[in-house]
Amino acid sequence: MNVNTKHPDFDPAMELLCLLPMLPKSAPISLICLDLGLKKQNAVGKLVQRLNDRGIAVSIKNEGYDRGRCVGVHRKSWAFARLAASEYYAEVYEKNSTAL
Repeated sequence: MNVNTKHPDFDPAMELLCLLPMLPKSAPISLICLDLGLKKQNAVGKLVQRLNDRGIAVSIKNEGYDRGRCVGVHRKSWAFARLAASEYYAEVYEKNSTAL
């Protein structure tokens, strides 16, 4: 996945938010690390904490042996999360489509 790290409004926590489904569906942290180019899975926990600090309820849960630790957005925050993610995406990617 190409991320627009050169944009002045680039925010790794918002990049994560753009990838997350609503619980009970969830995304494996190992795949999120690959998408965002993160070397350690604990980096995702720090991004989740930043989103929680902004009022977006995101949780990490253990899905068992086959999927491992996964992350998703709570239903109570879903509408706000989708609005924030779409505004971020429009600002960072759609206004300057030649950035990548």
